[in-house]
Amino acid sequence: MLSVKQKVGYGLGDFANNIYWQSVSFFLLFFYTESVGLTAFEAGTIYMIASLFDGITDPIIGIIADRTQSRFGKYRGYILFGAVPLAVAFIAIFYIPSLEGQLLLAYILASHLVFRLAYTIVSIPYTALSARITANGDERASLAGYRMMFATLAGITVAFSMQPLAAYFDATIVPLGGFFSTAVVFSIIATLIYPLVVYAVPETSTLCDQAHVQSSVRSIGRNILKNKAFLVAVGCILIAVTGITVLNKSILYYYKYILDAEQSARFAIVAMASIGLVAVPFWLWLMKKCSKPFVWKAASGWIIVALTVFSVVSFSTPFNMALWLASFHFGSLGLSFTFWALLPDTVEYGELASGKRNESVLFGLAQFFLKAALGLGAGLFGLLMDMIGFIPNHEFTQETRTGIIAIMLITPGAMVLIALLLMYAYPRNLGSHEQIVSKLKQLASKNG
Repeated sequence: MLSVKQKVGYGLGDFANNIYWQSVSFFLLFFYTESVGLTAFEAGTIYMIASLFDGITDPIIGIIADRTQSRFGKYRGYILFGAVPLAVAFIAIFYIPSLEGQLLLAYILASHLVFRLAYTIVSIPYTALSARITANGDERASLAGYRMMFATLAGITVAFSMQPLAAYFDATIVPLGGFFSTAVVFSIIATLIYPLVVYAVPETSTLCDQAHVQSSVRSIGRNILKNKAFLVAVGCILIAVTGITVLNKSILYYYKYILDAEQSARFAIVAMASIGLVAVPFWLWLMKKCSKPFVWKAASGWIIVALTVFSVVSFSTPFNMALWLASFHFGSLGLSFTFWALLPDTVEYGELASGKRNESVLFGLAQFFLKAALGLGAGLFGLLMDMIGFIPNHEFTQETRTGIIAIMLITPGAMVLIALLLMYAYPRNLGSHEQIVSKLKQLASKNG
C-alpha cells in the first residue's frame, strides 16, 4: 500500500505540471490574438504545429527514458534536472520581441516548440513513474485521483490569478509586460516543487523488471498493435479531447465578444477548475463501484446532456454561463480521470499479450495522442473562427455570434459521441486488471 506521503508527493508533480499546462491551455491562444496581435488562424496554426511536434517527441523521450539508468532511477532524474530549463522555456513563450511579420511568427513558433520539448522531458517520465510506483489497480486509481486533485488546484490558481497578476504587472513599472512577469512567478513556484516529488516518491520494482525492455523500435510497434486496450484508450481520448478543446478555446472569446464581460471569464475558468474538487472524488467513488470503461460512458453521457441543455437554453449572463461551463467540465474531468486510470492498466494488458513491457513508451505515445488532440482542437478552432469571420478586437456580427455558438455545440458533441461508441470496443477478454496482474506474476514465477 502506498503512503499518503507518496501519493501527495506524486500528486504535487501534477500541480507543477499544470501551472504550466493550464496557463498554456487557457490563456496562450488568447494571448497570441489579443496581446501579440496574431489572427485566430495564425495563432491556432502555431498552437497546432507545436502540439503535433510535442506529440512526436513524446514517444522519443519515452524510449530514451526507458533506457535510462542512473542513481535517481529511470525517471526521477528527468524531473529534477529538467525543472529549470522548463521554467526558462515557459517564460520565453510569454515574451513579445520587437519583431514584425514573418520574424515575429518565427519567434512565436520557435519559442513554443522549445517549451513543448522542455515540458515533454519532464512530464513523460513523471507520468510513466506511476506504473513503477504500484501494480495495484485500486492504488493506481487513487494515484490518478491525487494527480487530478492537485491538477485541479493548479487550474484554480492559474485561472484565478493569471489575468489579475498580468493586469497588476502591466500597471507597475515592469517593462516586459504583465503576462511575461506572471510567467516568471509561476515558473519559480513550479521549479521549487519538482525536487519535492523526487524526494517523496522512490522508484520501485513491481512487474517492470520482470519483462525485458524492447531494443527494437519495430518490435515495439508490433507489440503496441497487439495492445487493443491501449489502442482503444488513446483513440477515445484523441477524439474526445479534440472536440472538448474546441469548446475550451471558445470560452475567453465568448465572454469578451458575446457577453461583453472579458474580466468575468476568469471566474468561469475558476468555476471549471473548482468543480474538480467535487468531480474527482465522485468519479473515483464511481470507479470503485463500477468498471473504468463504464465511468467513461457515464461521463460521456453527462457531457452530451450538458450540450443538449446548451442548445436549448440561452446563457446570457456571465454567472449562468460559468455554472454551465462548470457542469460541462464535470463530465470532461470524468473522461480525463478515466483515461489516466486506464492507461497504467494497458501496460500490463500489453505485457500479457506480447510478453514485453515498455511503460514509458506507452505513456509517451499516450501523451502524443493527447497533445495531438489538443493541437488539432486548437487548429480546428482557429480555422472555424476564421471561417465565421472573426477579427480580433473588432465587434462581433450576428452571424459571427451564431457561428461561435455552433462551434461550441456541434464539434464537441459529435466527437464525444464517437468516442463513447469506441469505448464499447475496450477488451475484457483477458479478465480484470487484477486477473491480468495475477497471471503475470504466475508467468514470472515460472520463468524466474
